[in-house]
Amino acid sequence: MTAATDTGFYEYPDRFAASSASQAKFCRTAPRRDGTERMRPFLIPSPSEHVKERFCGWPDARTWRTSIWVALAGAVWFVLLYGGADYVTSRRSLRVPVHFEAELRIPFIASAVWIYMSIYALFLMCPFVLRSSRRVIALGATLAAVTSAATIGFLLIPAELAFPSPARASEPGATAKAYLFADWLNLRYNLLPSLHVALSVTCIGAYAPRARPAGRFWLWSWALAVAVSTVLTHFHHILDAVSGFVLGLTAVRVVYHPVARVSDDRDSASPQPDQPRDGGSGADQQTTVAGPGSSPLHPVEQRDVAGRPNLSAPHPRCSLGHDEA
Repeated sequence: MTAATDTGFYEYPDRFAASSASQAKFCRTAPRRDGTERMRPFLIPSPSEHVKERFCGWPDARTWRTSIWVALAGAVWFVLLYGGADYVTSRRSLRVPVHFEAELRIPFIASAVWIYMSIYALFLMCPFVLRSSRRVIALGATLAAVTSAATIGFLLIPAELAFPSPARASEPGATAKAYLFADWLNLRYNLLPSLHVALSVTCIGAYAPRARPAGRFWLWSWALAVAVSTVLTHFHHILDAVSGFVLGLTAVRVVYHPVARVSDDRDSASPQPDQPRDGGSGADQQTTVAGPGSSPLHPVEQRDVAGRPNLSAPHPRCSLGHDEA
């Protein structure tokens, strides 16, 4: 393959001129020194094209602002619904047992509270993993839906913890303080489903598709560890943890993925700043100038109204609309 002009057009081998679809498959953008892009053919994709988008990265300012507002709105929603459900249940005398007798022999492990509280790390990961204000809003809406569904369960099944209260006050150290904080935040009657497990599974369900297979394995292991920690700390029963896990999986499938897919479609459909629009004028209008010897293998040159070569115009041979025999 040899270069044809200084504008970055190339001669294509005859074997790549069979169809417009195959032509587009062998084209990609290449940056210029002046910031514009050109299309060039290639036979083997570069290694970067096989690498997925990084799992974590630094978000832009808009994503930061959106994350803060979503976090504040989610916190208010959580306090109203979670605290309100516990208050309503405390005023009622009905209690529904949600435990098995064998569960009462499960040992109490106070150090499991650190795994239990790792949910806050999942919340903090949101802007660094999603890196899109629309996806952050989609996750926030899903978490709000999970909280609403769990609140209905709390009111329909008013339960009370059957585990005996361990001697926590006499335990010194950071673990005892972390346990007391988590126990205070849990309140008393909101058991089935475990909202703690449901929120953790929802976050991991949103993050896992952006990770590699090994990363997805560790993320779902994290979710399972959080579910087990709710039982080892005697904050929940087994049925609570299982129902919370199912609720989180259902919310990711029913709410998050459809909303995030619509958001991504809107992002891809929105015009780019340098993309010409219909009815544009001036430099947005393009003129096709056919030079001598123009042929399918020597494409025409795109120029603007001033006669200058339009370096950002797509390569004619890479257009899917080009129909050749």
